[in-house]
Amino acid sequence: TDLPTGWTRSTAAAQAVRPPAAPPAAQVKAEQALASCLSQPVAVVAGLFGGAALPGQVTAERSPTFQSGTDPNIQMFSTTAVMGSTAQAQPLEAPFADPNFVTCFSQYQSAVVAAAVPGATATVAPVTLAASGGVVSHGYLTTFTIPNQGSQVVGEAFILGGRTETLLEPSTNGPAVPSSAFNPAYNAVVTRVAQTTAG
Repeated sequence: TDLPTGWTRSTAAAQAVRPPAAPPAAQVKAEQALASCLSQPVAVVAGLFGGAALPGQVTAERSPTFQSGTDPNIQMFSTTAVMGSTAQAQPLEAPFADPNFVTCFSQYQSAVVAAAVPGATATVAPVTLAASGGVVSHGYLTTFTIPNQGSQVVGEAFILGGRTETLLEPSTNGPAVPSSAFNPAYNAVVTRVAQTTAG
């Protein structure tokens, strides 16, 4: 219900893997390089960007993947991790505060996708996201150019508040992420996080 009419739950067979998954050893190496670039613990980096459990995490939930009714290649899902305390959640803000974050994250995304598909490249652009009520958000759009496959666009909205960290991730097979779908979903998530923070 956070998405416009026409969006439906995607079947497992139809869910796109964007970007292509790198071999585990290459993923670990990229996480270590990103942690070094940002002067952050590897565990924090792996949790935020690599899908691992975050330090202090007590539970996590992933939504189903939903697809657009006009183009099933436009998809969106969210993942929320809950820390044991607000103090354990506070260090999660530090990587994004680094003035070199976009450069470091671009190198990370490039390394991961090139390890998955030789010759693939990635370009990261920051996106300004509005948030309030004790919620902080950081947005990025990564365009992956993959040999013989064209482009993929992956958005990542990191939403932090209270004890939670939520990643809202829309992706497409080349066109821009539709704001008509992303905006209501993002606003709904921010509202829920703000309510939890206030409680």
